[in-house]
Amino acid sequence: MRLFGTTVFRLALISAIVFAMLSSVVLGLVFVTTATLIDHQTVTAINTEMAGLRDIHQRGGPGALTKALERRVTGYQGAHHIYLLATQDGEPMVGNLRQWPRVRPDSSGWLRFTVEGDSEHRRETWPVQARVVPLSNGLRLMVGRDMTERTNFAQIMEQSLAFALAAALILGIIGGVVMSRNLLRRLDAVNRTAATILTGDLSGRVPVSGAGDEFDRLAFNLNTMLDRIQKLIMAMRSVTDNVAHDLRSPLNRLRSRLEITLVGKPDMEEYRTSLQGALEDIDTILQTFNALLSIARIEGRNAIETFEPIDLVAIAEGTVELYEPVAEERGQHLTFHGTTDAAPAMVNGDRHLLMQTAANLVDNAIKYAPEGATIAVGVRVADDGSVRLEVADDGPGIPEEHRHTVLDRFVRLERSRHTSGTGLGLSLVAAVSELHGALLSLEDNKPGLRVVLAFAGHEGAGT
Repeated sequence: MRLFGTTVFRLALISAIVFAMLSSVVLGLVFVTTATLIDHQTVTAINTEMAGLRDIHQRGGPGALTKALERRVTGYQGAHHIYLLATQDGEPMVGNLRQWPRVRPDSSGWLRFTVEGDSEHRRETWPVQARVVPLSNGLRLMVGRDMTERTNFAQIMEQSLAFALAAALILGIIGGVVMSRNLLRRLDAVNRTAATILTGDLSGRVPVSGAGDEFDRLAFNLNTMLDRIQKLIMAMRSVTDNVAHDLRSPLNRLRSRLEITLVGKPDMEEYRTSLQGALEDIDTILQTFNALLSIARIEGRNAIETFEPIDLVAIAEGTVELYEPVAEERGQHLTFHGTTDAAPAMVNGDRHLLMQTAANLVDNAIKYAPEGATIAVGVRVADDGSVRLEVADDGPGIPEEHRHTVLDRFVRLERSRHTSGTGLGLSLVAAVSELHGALLSLEDNKPGLRVVLAFAGHEGAGT
């Protein structure tokens, strides 16, 4: 299955193995510590018992030792302790063993052997650890202890260790399968979207689960990137179509003028008129291409290394001063309203682009507003700290249903067809606002149009 070959499954399996190894180490440490404690207690108990019996033998002789061993064998100690007093030849004298065990002591003098006996009507075997001490008169004393509890403890630990290893591996595999299925499902969604995009369908998007995890953030970023790519490709297609459409007319006029001039026998005045019209057509074409290049450069920028603190009040004042003669020539009234007490309104941006944006907005207002119209340019700092550049007029305005489309390239409303222009002015403004992270909105001035650019405020902005 593809599931078992996924990285997530392998990571889950490795985690399960590591967990199993850690569990083994922990259980092993518990076992060693506990077993060492039990062995220490056993050795201490046997040595203590042996010392007491030797003391009894030294004070009372073999008879006192025999009586003491009989009391112990018949008492409660006999159930868990091993006692045997034997001759030097190993002949038992008193104790709870029938014969001397046939094992050799280790280097420390300890014997380890098994004993068979009856327990609850059945024959059982249990392990014993004992110590032998020679006594006077050629006697040998052996004192030991039943090690069944320690053996049972070791078996329990071994079983626990095996169970922990098996449980860790099983749970790891189950967890790996579950996580792998979930991640595969979400990765497959990304792959399906990528396959859709590869076929040329740019409408495909990665589904967002709503969990807010890393995959959702990845899906959001991918969808944002795809939106941007789709917008750029659609814009490129639109530019291609519009360039072919909008440049056809000036190129045809240019060709017609040159052709008529060559065919006829014009005088110098006709030559001059023909060349003047040709130059105007060429200027229109150059303006169109320059505007397109400007928009492309703005949209293609991925850095803001040229940004600096800019006083938007100074930008707006300079633009109004530049266009006042043009407005007066058309019989219009151009005014400027700055911040309170002429305080600066600082924004972070590119000075040249901001000047070009302000100029485009004022130029559009002058161009499309009628004679006698009032055009107001203002800069103010809003309550939320944003710096707002506003250009308002009381002209015909733009219907609400067209306010979004006029920001696209080459879009011109029907009533403005008689006015010279490329249809790229507001497109450039939109590109600059997006580069600066400003919010561009077209509002109803009742009557007329109000264009607002809201920039994030910079430290030092006026209030």
